[in-house]
Amino acid sequence: MEVQVLSGFFYWLLLPLCLLAACLFRYNALSLIYLLYLLLLPLFFGPSERTVRGHTGRLIKALLGTSILFLCAHGAFQIALYVLADEDLLGNNCSTWETLSRHIGVTRLDLNDIPNCIRLVAPDLGIFLISCITLAFCNGLTKSKKATPNKEVETAESNEEDEDEEAMEVEDATEDEEDAVEEERQRQARLAVLARLRVTAQRLLEATGKAVAILFLALAGITVPSAFSGVYYLLFIGISTWWACHFPMSHVGFNTICVMVAFYTAGHVICLYIYQTAFIQEIFPPNGLWSRLFGLKDIIHSNCSNPHELVLNVDHAWPAYANPAILLLLYYTIASLLKLKKKASRETKDGALKNGEEVELTDLEPWSAKQDELEDEAKPMLQPVNGEQDEGDNCTLHIISGSVRPDAAESLNLTATSKPRKSQSPLRDLGHLVMQQSYICALIVMMVWSITFHSWLTFVLLIWACLIWIVRSRRQLAMLCSPFILLYGIILCSLQYVWGMDLTEELPTKIGFMALTQLGLVRMEYHCLRLGVVLLYTLTFWLLLRQFVKEKCMKQEDVQLKEVTVAEAGREKSEVLKALGELVMSFYAKYWIYVCGGM
Repeated sequence: MEVQVLSGFFYWLLLPLCLLAACLFRYNALSLIYLLYLLLLPLFFGPSERTVRGHTGRLIKALLGTSILFLCAHGAFQIALYVLADEDLLGNNCSTWETLSRHIGVTRLDLNDIPNCIRLVAPDLGIFLISCITLAFCNGLTKSKKATPNKEVETAESNEEDEDEEAMEVEDATEDEEDAVEEERQRQARLAVLARLRVTAQRLLEATGKAVAILFLALAGITVPSAFSGVYYLLFIGISTWWACHFPMSHVGFNTICVMVAFYTAGHVICLYIYQTAFIQEIFPPNGLWSRLFGLKDIIHSNCSNPHELVLNVDHAWPAYANPAILLLLYYTIASLLKLKKKASRETKDGALKNGEEVELTDLEPWSAKQDELEDEAKPMLQPVNGEQDEGDNCTLHIISGSVRPDAAESLNLTATSKPRKSQSPLRDLGHLVMQQSYICALIVMMVWSITFHSWLTFVLLIWACLIWIVRSRRQLAMLCSPFILLYGIILCSLQYVWGMDLTEELPTKIGFMALTQLGLVRMEYHCLRLGVVLLYTLTFWLLLRQFVKEKCMKQEDVQLKEVTVAEAGREKSEVLKALGELVMSFYAKYWIYVCGGM
């Protein structure tokens, strides 16, 4: 157990930190290779008896071999320079060979500048030591795993005689078999509880991973608005809208999106890292159009007069320095989520190969989850309309589905009629309450948005919200307008995103006689904060659209899939009188608006 903890500590903490330090304190081709190792690290499983003999062990060995090769290259190059000192192979600091060797990472060391010499050589030495120690602990893990079965075999052989004697005593004893049956039931109950806890923890980790990944996706899109980051922004908008519309997404589709985002994020991180070299900054100047369009910031300065000096550019705002960290966290989160799903699928396949009893225990939780989902779907149809008690209602539920088990209808019938509903968690009840009142939140946010950011475009939201407020059936009207409100909010966010790019010279400042500042189209100093606020406002519009689509789907399912008969009195009303009353009330509302406007 100690070896397992130590190997995991070195593999998951010290090794990534050492690779990250090698990338931060040195910018050349050697550190670029270490960056590739840093990006490959979360794609592999942690050290164990199985993984150390597989790809994880090969990765650690490859990293150890790479560090040894780099240390040998440093030593050989310094020896060659010392032997051929009279010929001056590299020339001066600004020569072609000196610049090339500096970008590769094997360069001439100035003994008068000891700190920079340590900065150039220490990363290779540190990675060599950490990878060597990690590999030693992993090998010790496999050895300890091999030694454990041998000890168990020896213990089993030494205790064979004792077991035989005990077996004879058990055979001679007349014990009641009910104790054995009770113990077996208790064992099965414990296994079932453990299976439920494992499935619950698995679902909780997956849900948390998805939420964190989407959060980092939004942060990666708005931290530094650019063409590269626009992909994250558009993907976040698309995923949120897809979720709000209740569109289905399969596990294959979600995994495909995660893989694509992981590859794109890795490429983005590599591009930002390569841009810190002097050669790429000469090709694409920091003040050039392409650098500003794609959000390439020169965080590190270097010149040929002091080639080994590491100069940090402090002229940028803090989002420029936070952007690479957010991208790296996004990549690690998505890679961990993919690895978690792969591990869960592997455990499911391994569990399918067990005996019938164990498979039945493992399948207990998924079936109960499906049953809970069916009960949740039936819940709106089983509740009374006017707030009456459920005890006096006579509910008949018919489910038309070919994939439901034969005992599904019976179990749901018992749950709906004879058994009381189990209490839900307070957070879930709070979520249902927020979704039911999402139209109020959306209307308040529309007014707050117009007050927070004064412009003619946000004034439209204020007028829109006021018109919905004064209508009698404001909830129905807000639900009907939810797609258009969301579309308008996304347009406002996208306009703010475009004007948040570092394209002040290229973007227009006036359309005809109107200045774009009156429309709120102006670049702020910390524009990412403004984008975060407007996206947070737009979140209420997504919730409103989701509630609208949910209620619409429930009405369709009520007609097509389920039949509910509820005894109620006084439901029959004249539709003609009701429509006439609504027409009169709307006329009075419009008349009141005209009177107030005239005053």
